[in-house]
Amino acid sequence: MLGNKIKEMRKSLGMSQSQLGGTDMTRAYISMIEKGNATPSHKALAIIAERLGKPIQYFLEDKHDHQMERALITLNSARQKIENNHIDEGVHLAKQAIQLTTDPYLIGESALLIGYAYFGTDLFKDALQYYKLALPEFMKLAHSEKIVSALVGCGSSSFKMQDFKAARHFYEKALTYISQNKKQVQNRVQVLTYLGTTCTRLGEADQAIQIYKEALDEAQYLDEPRTVGMLQRGLGGTFLKMGKMEEAMKYTRDALHTFEHIHEEEFYMSLHNLAIIESSTGFYRQSYENLAKCLQYYQKTKNVELQAYIMEEMAIYWFKRGNDQEAKQMCNKTLLLLENDDNYMMRANLYRLMGKIHHAEGEYDTAHFFLRMSYDSYQNLHLANEADKTYKLLSEVKEHLKSKTKKIK
Repeated sequence: MLGNKIKEMRKSLGMSQSQLGGTDMTRAYISMIEKGNATPSHKALAIIAERLGKPIQYFLEDKHDHQMERALITLNSARQKIENNHIDEGVHLAKQAIQLTTDPYLIGESALLIGYAYFGTDLFKDALQYYKLALPEFMKLAHSEKIVSALVGCGSSSFKMQDFKAARHFYEKALTYISQNKKQVQNRVQVLTYLGTTCTRLGEADQAIQIYKEALDEAQYLDEPRTVGMLQRGLGGTFLKMGKMEEAMKYTRDALHTFEHIHEEEFYMSLHNLAIIESSTGFYRQSYENLAKCLQYYQKTKNVELQAYIMEEMAIYWFKRGNDQEAKQMCNKTLLLLENDDNYMMRANLYRLMGKIHHAEGEYDTAHFFLRMSYDSYQNLHLANEADKTYKLLSEVKEHLKSKTKKIK
């Protein structure tokens, strides 16, 4: 094995792992290479060979090592292609690298790279497939850091596909591989943030609050205000769902203060949340003005998904103010905007809102049509709480339809 050759040669020269790594590689990385838990890049292997006074071919002299060298070169080329935004070429090369080797680390690294490339181009189903492929390869090596990367990739892909139960499973599993030492705080906070957001989507507000607060406490050790702001906003949004307006307002204003001078997009996402809270507490005019600011920003940045969220809130605003026609027009504009988008949860929300509007207007057949679509969508997304809310509305509409039928008879 390559690792054994490096270890034997290093020891024969009386060289420590730190000396072999020098300023280019850490002692821990050299140790992982020698144990077979990491495969050096072609450049790293060339440095190691030079320091051990051997040509690189010495470490690649059998057939397996020649194949590994080809796989390494191919993987490095794939990484360069993807970094330069030549995604299709990079993915093709990374797939070739998988075929060229049986080395679990190289297979895992290639699969992670493909997952990353697919995720970045919104091909979440394909990304999930390759993150899952990487997972058992790193598990063979007990490489906790890479296992976490693969699990987070699986969780994020599942979340984007709106399979929130699967996302929660992957994030919870990732946490079991992250140690409690200070070096791992950043990873732990990141995964806790993802998990809190997922629990919020699943309607598990109490658990989300607990997770967000735990992450916020740990984030104080990091010099990362953006992470702190995201957690503050997450807490504000979750308290809003629970109807705890005072706490929702506090944490959302904290998030706005955190983001004000460091991140424009996050600032507007927090302003959006503030507008929802203002609407829920009766400050309608102020709420609509803030929504308009957010919509203008998202139109400028061409963020379709966030434009849709804002337009949904504007439709709710008009509905609450009794302007059903304006509310319907806004819903229809939003559904048209989402025509080529896979945000099924947003569609389910809009169908429910349309159902409410038609219900209020006494158009029960149309209300039933929209509420039924909303209910089926929530069921398919495994969002039981949201499905139950829609089912109650659907039951009310059915009662009206029954009464209408009896009167006709």
